[in-house]
Amino acid sequence: CSCIAATTLDSRGESLTRLVQQSHAKGSARGLLHQAFGHSLFHVFASIAQFERERISERTKEGLEAARSRGRVGGRPPALSATQKVEVRRMRDEDLQPLPEIAETFKVSIKF
Repeated sequence: CSCIAATTLDSRGESLTRLVQQSHAKGSARGLLHQAFGHSLFHVFASIAQFERERISERTKEGLEAARSRGRVGGRPPALSATQKVEVRRMRDEDLQPLPEIAETFKVSIKF
């Protein structure tokens, strides 16, 4: 009797599929996917993996919301301060300096 023990399911549910395909190719599963029980078992594991993915997503959203309520914001900090942004606009509009020059002066890239 060949046995397969899956201790974890990855976030995309691909590991189970890959595991069954590899074991079937080696002959150790001996037609597991061709049997009704095998199909049912596979779908049960896939459902569990999907449930885990949804729970991870929910917990992530809850964590981000809790952080925002505490005044924390995610993401990269701004490259320019408010006064630097005003200066960039002045250089662009009044001094008519080209954007690549201004970007080089402030050591930032140009975002279009």
